[in-house]
Amino acid sequence: MTPDTGSAAATPAGSRTSRTLEKGLRLLGLFDAEHPQWSLRELREATGESKTTVLRLTTTLESLGYLTRETRSGRFRLGASIVKLSYVSLSHTELMRIAVPHMRRLSNATGQAVDLAVEIEQDSLMTLYDVTPRLLHSQPAIGRITHPGLTTAASKIFLAFRPEETWDEVLAQPVRAVTGRTITDADRLREQLLRVRQEGVAFDTAESNIELGGVGGPVFGPAGRVVAALSVVSPIERFTSSEMAAQADAVREV
Repeated sequence: MTPDTGSAAATPAGSRTSRTLEKGLRLLGLFDAEHPQWSLRELREATGESKTTVLRLTTTLESLGYLTRETRSGRFRLGASIVKLSYVSLSHTELMRIAVPHMRRLSNATGQAVDLAVEIEQDSLMTLYDVTPRLLHSQPAIGRITHPGLTTAASKIFLAFRPEETWDEVLAQPVRAVTGRTITDADRLREQLLRVRQEGVAFDTAESNIELGGVGGPVFGPAGRVVAALSVVSPIERFTSSEMAAQADAVREV
């Protein structure tokens, strides 16, 4: 009889894999509201692991999007992949409970689709729910991540309501023209951001998609910080000046 060595050989390898996974999860568990960023040295000290092990773990987690590393400081923070997982339960949160009825009313009032998006990191937006005029109930879109730059109404909302001193770093980055209507001039974008803050709405005039126009407004949390953005999305042929104004009024009234 030939000895069955397969299971015996698999056990140590499986055990090593489990230990590596455990180390990675313990490392991720260090990140919380009080400690949102960690340096490599701090992670090594907190985990008690060697520099080589921590470097290997952070490199893997960064490549998979669970960690992201700040360019200037070199410090790590949670990345889009892990934030995406955390939003799986958002359909039961206070944000969803409050927002979805307003989205339905807004879709009814405008006859157009309405999106709710959150900012999970700079230049990364996640759409949480869609409401359409033909299916007037919440449609889960959890996990749909886009990187629109400053081309959508929602992305303009999030930047406009940040402190103005944070605008310079963003506006210094070159803007990729997604369509022929994308605004790439930093001065024009700054003017738009000031107007968004003053008027409480932002517009996307086929800047992110040549076939679509959008009007967005902020959703404020208890502390007065923007926690999400509501956007009405229309086919560009219906996005006339009068329709833009009517949708802007409807967004402000939500």
